Order: sequence, then structure tokens, then C-alpha cells
Amino acid sequence: MKTFASSARNGAAFFARRFLFVVMLTLLALPLWSRAAGLFNVMSYGADPRGRELSTLAMQRAIDACTLSGGGTVVVPPGRYRIATITIKNNVTLQFEKETFVDAPRLYSQYSPYNSLIRASGSTNVALRGPVIINGQGTNYWNVVPNPNPFYTVSQNRPVPIVQFLNCSNVVVD
Repeated sequence: MKTFASSARNGAAFFARRFLFVVMLTLLALPLWSRAAGLFNVMSYGADPRGRELSTLAMQRAIDACTLSGGGTVVVPPGRYRIATITIKNNVTLQFEKETFVDAPRLYSQYSPYNSLIRASGSTNVALRGPVIINGQGTNYWNVVPNPNPFYTVSQNRPVPIVQFLNCSNVVVD
């Protein structure tokens, strides 16, 4: 015989499962809605906003997906991101939100052969926007000469420049 308490428990469990299903479905569909609007959040591609892991591949995947869809905006939410070289392609805006920090690699070997942190080559309609602070790790690429007075010389292997646009048209940086 069913009691009121057992019916209420079963009913509550049913609604809890249904609610959880709707929430999960919404979270799974969210990246699809964002892509439809031309927005590509680097977090959806695995970027680490705490700066513990390199986010280079995640950011490049977001840029590539944006390019394949015909263009749009790659959004970098607030956080600290460690990246090596990323390449912006046609019709892509890389939008950094407020409180975003980008740390360059400390090791020269982590850069691509292009030797820049953020680059575009032969691209059209590209933009780099938002209040981002880029730490180029400059002191890692200087040699200290101690005698007679300490001074610095530039290391042979160093990334230059940090941001580079080669043969691009319709470029916006703000």
C-alpha cells in the first residue's frame, strides 16, 4: 500500500531527475547556441583561467572553429592564461574581457618558429580587443653581464615582437 510520504518522495525524485536532465541538456547545448551567434568562448575549448596549464591549444581551437564557421568573436573571459604562439585568422576578433591576463612562456623553446605570442599573417578583418595585460616575461630573455658594473644584453633567442600582424588588412587593435 502506498502512503502519502512514499508518493511524495517518488514525485520529488521524479522532478529532481527531470530538473537535472533539463539543466544538463541546457549546458550541453550552450556551446552550440554561442557558435550560432558567432561567439566562441575559449573555456568551451579547455582553456585554463587559473594559469596552471598552457591554454595555447584551447585558444587556437576556438580561433580555428570561429574561422571555419565564417568568422566571429573568440571570447577570453577574465582570468590568467598561459599561452605560447597563437595565430589569428580571417574574420576573427579576439576579445579579452576585463581582468584578463596573458602570460607568455618563460622558455623560448615553447614559441613556434614564428617567434611571436599573438600573430596574424595574410589575414583580413582581424581584431585584437579588450583590456588585456600581457606579461612577455622579458627578464627571462636578457643576459646579465656582472663586471665591472651590472648591465644587460639581449639574448640571441628571444621572442620579438609579442603581437605581430604581417601583410594583413582591416586590422583593429583597441
